[in-house]
Amino acid sequence: MKSDYISIDQLDPFGSNPPITLVHSAPEDTIGALSLPLDSALRLRDELLPEIFLDALLVRKDSDVLIVGFHGALNQEKTNLPRFERLSTVLKYPVSSIFFGDPALWKSRDLQLAWYTGWNGLDLQRVIADWALAAAKLVGAKKLVFTGSSGGGFAALQISALIPNSYALVFNAQTDIANYRINGTGFGAQRTFVNVVWPEIAADFKHHSDIESPAWADILGSRSSAVERYAQPTANHVFIVQNVEEFHFEDHFLPFLDAAKKGGNISRVKMKTYLDGPVHAQPKADEFIEAFEEALHWIEGLPLTLLD
Repeated sequence: MKSDYISIDQLDPFGSNPPITLVHSAPEDTIGALSLPLDSALRLRDELLPEIFLDALLVRKDSDVLIVGFHGALNQEKTNLPRFERLSTVLKYPVSSIFFGDPALWKSRDLQLAWYTGWNGLDLQRVIADWALAAAKLVGAKKLVFTGSSGGGFAALQISALIPNSYALVFNAQTDIANYRINGTGFGAQRTFVNVVWPEIAADFKHHSDIESPAWADILGSRSSAVERYAQPTANHVFIVQNVEEFHFEDHFLPFLDAAKKGGNISRVKMKTYLDGPVHAQPKADEFIEAFEEALHWIEGLPLTLLD
């Protein structure tokens, strides 16, 4: 299958300039049939619905590690889709990488966060897992590291759990969508999420306060909760990094650790905490870099995700 690519040194800061290669069928057949030389990059796109795109940027280096990146909440008045978060930082390291944009954000400019769940009829977490495995085979990677912060950290936890011996490096991650509160109080993110992405859920609401009950997320099953998913046995490894001074520490970090213990997964969970004030935010560059380098060192002695 023909693919167009550019050299890494030609990439713009947003990863927006490689030619787009369309993906229409099973990723193992389409992505696996592409050609991508070392030190090159290409864009992948699947039109899931009319004008609704799953976008990815794939970068190949001489490495057995593939970093799989996800973005957090986006203000679409200030950010163009797709967003490939931490691109410039990850490019400084000798690792291959693939960055995904959340396709649900194409549904409405009012939507800032959709947690990469997909929608009714599309299990996006499974789709991205398949894309990541196909991309790893294309670039010759043997270890997959899923990473993101906040809502992107939620996606990394969830998708890594689907792939045995993969790794998740997450920062200040939500671990249960229904229990997320903006600034520890508001439900606006979930309200927009169900109105735009899951209208069948919103249609069942009888009262404005129905969004405050976690029962609405039952239709998503474990897709909506890493707490639920990790309360059952998984076969991946997690490095979870948390600012202890903000509300995610009690609302998401501690419940996740309790779930990992319940599911028998805690021996494969590495923890790191830091102090950065009471506001929920992405880690600063130095905090991200320190944990990223620690994660790369950590996985050196751990099992391969893909075997020959």
